[in-house]
Amino acid sequence: MIKKGRKKPYTDRGINKVPCLRCGKPSEHQWQICSLDNRWFGICFECDIKLNKLVLEFMGIIDTAPILHEYERKQLNEYRKNYIGKKDK
Repeated sequence: MIKKGRKKPYTDRGINKVPCLRCGKPSEHQWQICSLDNRWFGICFECDIKLNKLVLEFMGIIDTAPILHEYERKQLNEYRKNYIGKKDK
């Protein structure tokens, strides 16, 4: 059974309360899925990386490794800034 999702994007605060659609871990990102009535669904860090890899390969991007490495680095930095740094304060 597919979960309901949302018609509007989640807020930055709200997305963390939503389980990843794929694995159930806490979400850090969200994806709008056109074939599911353009609804927004939460996705965790690991599944976001896997989904981006799949999309790059589907689109015929030849050398995905450096692109994914840079994307993962940026996402990790964002995570550290938004979550780890806030816990320390």
